[in-house]
Amino acid sequence: KAFTTQLAALFVLTLVMALAFGGSGVNIATLVLLQLAAVLSLAVFSGNSGIVSFGHSAFMGIGAYVSGILTMSAAMQRSTLPALPGWLAGHEMGLAGALVAVMLVGIVMGVISGVPLARLSTGSAAIGTLAFLIIIHVTLNGARDFTRGSQTFYGVPRLTTNWVAFGAASVAIALARMFRETPLGLRLRATRENEVAAVAMGVDLFRARFLGWVVSITMATMVGALYGHFLGAFSPKDFYFDLGFTMLAMLIVGGMGSSLGALVGVAITIVVVAA
Repeated sequence: KAFTTQLAALFVLTLVMALAFGGSGVNIATLVLLQLAAVLSLAVFSGNSGIVSFGHSAFMGIGAYVSGILTMSAAMQRSTLPALPGWLAGHEMGLAGALVAVMLVGIVMGVISGVPLARLSTGSAAIGTLAFLIIIHVTLNGARDFTRGSQTFYGVPRLTTNWVAFGAASVAIALARMFRETPLGLRLRATRENEVAAVAMGVDLFRARFLGWVVSITMATMVGALYGHFLGAFSPKDFYFDLGFTMLAMLIVGGMGSSLGALVGVAITIVVVAA
């Protein structure tokens, strides 16, 4: 029932914005839906583990660049990325195919970053996510052949429509709610409440945090891909501290424990910023 209510609220919001404000309203509604999906990807890990993550925006950036390269026209690639390796050039994929590739990249990135992160204590893990944010930002700036460095990465097809964003937000709500009630989600929440007691009861702390992180990062990279296709042009700074702290603020304001809280947090933050 709660899930249906949230979907209905999203649908009404999207429809009202489109009818009341025309094209600008559609863009605002699309951005809100993408931000909600991004916050929910963060909530899957931080909301259930209690570990604050500052690095999710950087993984969104990876998704945006990967999808941008895969969907960009060959002519645009030759103009903007002349040094792009041949194995990456000229794919001109559709959005669905690119999202599959981004999902695989997200899983790999989640595994690589999750192994050291899951071995850290709660406070150290939060600092570790900040390190990921900085490392990925520096890498995106340095990988000029792939990303144009600090310059604007343009020519990305604007494939994220209002209803694509609505679908993404709906799927993110469903995944966040389902994950919370899975055995993995319950174990991860147990470590949040009392790490020592959870371990004493047989919870594998490393496994719970590692798998929760991989799921969360995979979601973040896919949302990042859709965000990139909404913007059409972006640079590494668009996925750095500003976006990361905005997502975190939205999650904390609404409450880290529920998908409804993420929706409320996004709404409140947008109203405050607009005012």
